[in-house]
Amino acid sequence: MKSHYQRLGRLLYGLKRYAEAQPVFSRLAILVPEQVDPHTKLGLIALELGQHQSAAAHFRRALQITPDDAALHRYLGVALINQEKLEEAVEAFQLAVVKSRGRDAVAHNNLGSALARQGDLDGAVGHFEKALQINPNYSEARRNLAKAQQILKHSN
Repeated sequence: MKSHYQRLGRLLYGLKRYAEAQPVFSRLAILVPEQVDPHTKLGLIALELGQHQSAAAHFRRALQITPDDAALHRYLGVALINQEKLEEAVEAFQLAVVKSRGRDAVAHNNLGSALARQGDLDGAVGHFEKALQINPNYSEARRNLAKAQQILKHSN
């Protein structure tokens, strides 16, 4: 029974039929509450549907199961930043960086974005640069770095 829900949920999710996948993963989360995947998928679906508070709750539940998962901390940060909870988002992105041992370019870029929104442009620049060290082709980090450097240049 559980495997049918898993296959159906993944199929619907893969087809981006999020409204149909949501109840499947909700049922699966009840059937196997100790599995991280249903909670993660529910969080990702909620993000896609703009339900950021719900997404954060699902990612927090997933993190109770696997607290060392860097991607889950990053996803939580995204849900929080979309709610304008900048301090909590910074904390989540910092944990994503730590849990990835500093190897997650997206976590560095997201942390840089959150710091920039808090007005810490120097800190933001450092994380955008780190993201580009990890992935030199990361165009979003390159754009963010250029914007932050431009603002710093004009503020001096």
